[in-house]
Amino acid sequence: MKELDARAIELRVLIEENRHKRKQVYDGGQVEGSNMSYRDLLNDKFDEVKKIQSQKRSKLDRLSTLNDRIRELEGIKQNILKSIPRNY
Repeated sequence: MKELDARAIELRVLIEENRHKRKQVYDGGQVEGSNMSYRDLLNDKFDEVKKIQSQKRSKLDRLSTLNDRIRELEGIKQNILKSIPRNY
């Protein structure tokens, strides 16, 4: 009888461990030393990456605008240089 009781206690402990593991999986798991889950941590990192990408995109758009302006000014410069006589 004692063997069966010991076995029942072992099974209860195993069941509780499995419930705890299942709860962690459903909650997304917890980062060690933090109350955040891995899912929350990844979402935060993705948000940071998206923010950096949007900043990069805006800077590239600004650079493109400046390059267009430079090309425009170079064209004006070439027209002015064409109109100046050679021996001037």
